[in-house]
Amino acid sequence: MYQLVVLVPPTIVPGEEQQTAYVEEAVRLSCEHDGFPQPTVMWMKGEEKVNTQNRLKYFLSPTAPSQSTACRTRTPANTLATLVTKQASLASLQN
Repeated sequence: MYQLVVLVPPTIVPGEEQQTAYVEEAVRLSCEHDGFPQPTVMWMKGEEKVNTQNRLKYFLSPTAPSQSTACRTRTPANTLATLVTKQASLASLQN
């Protein structure tokens, strides 16, 4: 008996790509994705892997007022990772 298994390349569901936060306020980014088999997720800051969960939480500081992170997903059906860049920056405290 034969069994057909269809592999589906990963896709990332569009979402909020930019966030603004105040100093010491948490920034929460999510990477909603689809694919079969279930894709693995990696959050990257530059070339550094910082998380392997669907959601990433970190804090901005005056010494690091802006950070770009990238969500990468991968399945055996797709040897190239899907990449979505998310940006977080400090809010301006102007009156």
